[in-house]
Amino acid sequence: MAEPLGRYVDLKRGTTYRGNLLGKTGPVLLGLASIEPNGGFRRTSLKTYGGDSPASITLEPGDIYVSLKDVTQSGDLLGAVARVPSDVALGRLTQDTVKLVLKPGASADYLYWLLRTPQYRDYCRARATGTTNLGLARDDFLSFPVPEPTQVRQKLVDLLGALDDKIELDRRMNETLEEIARTTFAGFVNRLDRRSGRFGDIASLRRVGVDPAEAVSTTPYIALEHMPRRSIALTDWGTLDGVVSGKSAFEAGSILFGKLRPYFHKAGIAPIAGACSTDILVIEPRSPAWFAFALMHASSDAFVAYADATSSGTKMPRASWKDLASYELSLPTEDQARALDIQIRPLVDRIVHNVHESRTLAELRDALLPKLISGELRVRDAEKAL
Repeated sequence: MAEPLGRYVDLKRGTTYRGNLLGKTGPVLLGLASIEPNGGFRRTSLKTYGGDSPASITLEPGDIYVSLKDVTQSGDLLGAVARVPSDVALGRLTQDTVKLVLKPGASADYLYWLLRTPQYRDYCRARATGTTNLGLARDDFLSFPVPEPTQVRQKLVDLLGALDDKIELDRRMNETLEEIARTTFAGFVNRLDRRSGRFGDIASLRRVGVDPAEAVSTTPYIALEHMPRRSIALTDWGTLDGVVSGKSAFEAGSILFGKLRPYFHKAGIAPIAGACSTDILVIEPRSPAWFAFALMHASSDAFVAYADATSSGTKMPRASWKDLASYELSLPTEDQARALDIQIRPLVDRIVHNVHESRTLAELRDALLPKLISGELRVRDAEKAL
């Protein structure tokens, strides 16, 4: 028998904050930007806040919060839920988010995964109010029917948690692998003789166009918003379905670099072959030996700063390949570059492997989520999967 969500939780709404205190020492701000569309914690735009943060609106690892607003018409963030991860010691709500305060006997894990189900997402969209900015009434949110937490549902919650833990483990492993690669590269560069050269000496721009009208609609497509912000691990992409203008082709393992300033001057490794926005440069090493050297330079803070400084345009400044190719650097011999590649390429290959593994696990998780409400999975099947 289902009972309303309000039987299990109370809500505590956050407050406004002062923009000039963003980035100061303090808790991580848990606003709309910290929630993935349709639920989950989002790391790409996290900022700390140095202003007033009362205990009543701060959250610790494991605490759950939701958005009862959405500034888009898709409704992907309306009612979307997130949970503070273990590596965020303290968070602070904003005026757009609310904390779930659990009542005695409520299971945080069960409620969290219940609010990740597509049935719950449909419930929120069906009750959206507003035209420009969407809202979900407090009473509507608390009226969501919560099915009885049966044995099979608890087994399924355990399985969903295990899948999420493995996805998080892959993410952390990729951070470690990239750190090792950067440390290796820094030590390599420090040992080089100062033979001056330019980025264009070791890499070139791949110029192969794709006409979406002639391509398969399921071809992977990478837009600027898919480009990684803090790492070389490119974890997300869409398809060419619905894309109309000409794009650029790339191969699996290509080095991609966003040329639009200020947010997309980042490099990433393509885990698959496909097409990308023409605002993404497809960079190819001049020989396989130069792959690691080119990748580590393209993803370095110095290269990104150079791209920022040389971008031209007023509303949407863009970096040009001509300027990037002129970036000055110290060149090793090709044999030295090959030796570096032998050390770094296996790390990059493992990063790509983890990206694919995490996507497969996420697809399995998303396929299982509807069964949390329907209860169609048998206990035996859930235990076997777990």
